[in-house]
Amino acid sequence: MSSAGKRDFYSVLGVNKNADKSSIKKAYFQLAKKHHPDTNSDNPKAAEKFKEATEAYEVLKDKDSRNVYDQYGHQGIDAKNQGGDPGGNPFGRGNPFGGGFRSQGGQEINIEDLFGGGSPFGDIFGQRNPNAPRKGSDLQTEITVSFMEAAVHGVERDIDLSFQTQDPRTGRVETQRRNVSVNVPPGVNDGMNLRVAGQGGEGMNNGPKGDMYVRVYVARDSYFEREDNGNVHVEVPISVGQAVLGGMVDVRTVYGTVEMKVPEGVQPGAKLLMRGKGGVKLRGGRGGGAKADQIVHLKLEIPKKLTQKQRELLQAFQDNVDGKDNPGVVEQGDRRDEEAGEEENTEIIGEKEEKEEKEEKEEKEEKEGWFGGFFGGDKEDKEAEDDGELKDKKAV
Repeated sequence: MSSAGKRDFYSVLGVNKNADKSSIKKAYFQLAKKHHPDTNSDNPKAAEKFKEATEAYEVLKDKDSRNVYDQYGHQGIDAKNQGGDPGGNPFGRGNPFGGGFRSQGGQEINIEDLFGGGSPFGDIFGQRNPNAPRKGSDLQTEITVSFMEAAVHGVERDIDLSFQTQDPRTGRVETQRRNVSVNVPPGVNDGMNLRVAGQGGEGMNNGPKGDMYVRVYVARDSYFEREDNGNVHVEVPISVGQAVLGGMVDVRTVYGTVEMKVPEGVQPGAKLLMRGKGGVKLRGGRGGGAKADQIVHLKLEIPKKLTQKQRELLQAFQDNVDGKDNPGVVEQGDRRDEEAGEEENTEIIGEKEEKEEKEEKEEKEEKEGWFGGFFGGDKEDKEAEDDGELKDKKAV
């Protein structure tokens, strides 16, 4: 395709001109996945869109090529690929024997990189050296691992990789397959990319293979929550007695169940730290390979129903806290009788609506009975009348 017929590379990938390398890569991988010919065999335009997106990515992912494209557009890239100078001077704008030159932005460009590893003076006015080594394209794939694999154990996965290569001379696209073993280390986070060197597309003319990037997704766990630093969060219920008196409770960790001491007088919503009971920290970072911590969030559970004995003991405790003279003894006329009456005015949400519905139904039944009695006798009169008719019929 001629330069005049090509779309702007930034528009092809759907990014702005200030997009960073990560955004450009993400946009390309989304388009490549969407238009991959293997998954669009019934759509002949998919291969063209895939090829267009790949060409745009190959230019914009490289800092030097992107710099040339930003200054001179498609013509600059064509000149670069042909071994000429994007600005029109085949000898650049500096000393051609100095090993490199500076662009207008002051960016150092290596001549060997610019001309594909060969000398620009080998064939200045001809095509790019077709025998120059070229590195293969980078590939992207993704896998999903379990919570425990990501947090503690790590895992090794075999990936059946399928990718396409294109012969630059003929334009022919071929599909290749390769099985790659990927080691996922413990501590990897959701959405993280693992780089597997030398497992990308095939290089040209004895050029090196590209790299493979594996995006890792971590499945959620129904009990544990993990931070990027490896810390694990759990929620543990405790009773009122445990909160007041303290004690020992069993707590699940990623390494098994252990006992944890609850301090006396702990408050609702308190958090307790269990050192070294979290996930493994990712190697390569600060403290890599060490165990992170587990944070226990205490959840106070209030019982909805009490036995008579429990109620008496709790009342005695409350009376003692309130400083009353005769804790636990309820006499006639005691203030607690009045409080018991007032308690009826306090209802749990949902019970009030149920009570109002019941009262409304009873009122309706009573009203229907009153009208029936006024116009046609009440229910008891009707039953008595029916009994009288029955007796008369028997007498006959």
